[in-house]
Amino acid sequence: FELKTNPSREEVVRFKARSVLCGNHEKRWTETFAPTIRSEQIRLLIAVAAKTIGRRMRLEDASLASVRVITKGDVTDAYLNSELEEHERPLHQLPPGYVPKMKPRPGYKIAGRSLMAHPGLRVSGRAWHRKHRNTLRKLGFVECPTAPCIYIKKVSDDEFIIAGGFVDDLIFLNLTRQADAIEQLVAALRDEYEVKLSDSLDKFLGANFEMTQDGIYMHVGPYLETVLEKYGMSSATPV
Repeated sequence: FELKTNPSREEVVRFKARSVLCGNHEKRWTETFAPTIRSEQIRLLIAVAAKTIGRRMRLEDASLASVRVITKGDVTDAYLNSELEEHERPLHQLPPGYVPKMKPRPGYKIAGRSLMAHPGLRVSGRAWHRKHRNTLRKLGFVECPTAPCIYIKKVSDDEFIIAGGFVDDLIFLNLTRQADAIEQLVAALRDEYEVKLSDSLDKFLGANFEMTQDGIYMHVGPYLETVLEKYGMSSATPV
């Protein structure tokens, strides 16, 4: 299990548990790669968002004041929403405590077969990427050729919506004049899988973000404090 905390790591906001299949007992697959967003690509999206916010502040346009430029989302049970192809579906033992309705013949035992991706399987990441990519394509997004985990939708000549993802962690940029563009996108995604949309970008992939008048401040302060406490150096004096 895992404990999900708030950005300051002071409060537990969710208890998370999952069952895992032993993918180390699977056959050796040749196609398991699934792209994820890179750290420099995240910084690039942050820079684009900061530039857009700064430009709109200089314009002092009241119609753009309520437009949220950047935020994040989290997909609930991403793997379990991803269908496996016929040749990818493995046989596995039933979980402890599960009582099957059917009885096996003498000398046999009942096994399960996963129709959907599952944590631990080698092909789960690829199955989820396939599901997410196909969903965004249906909504009019185009996959970036040099960053296949970033998708762009052109709304008009100078207005775009950008979606990036690291497995089930999503980041959205609204470069349009429509205040609810991201909300509409998330509503469309919810037809395929559940997405929890945050009010702002406060934490993403371990990094913390703070919105200021000077721009977007990215740091890993709470993580560094945890490391210092772990090694008994929280009260040390920096040189």
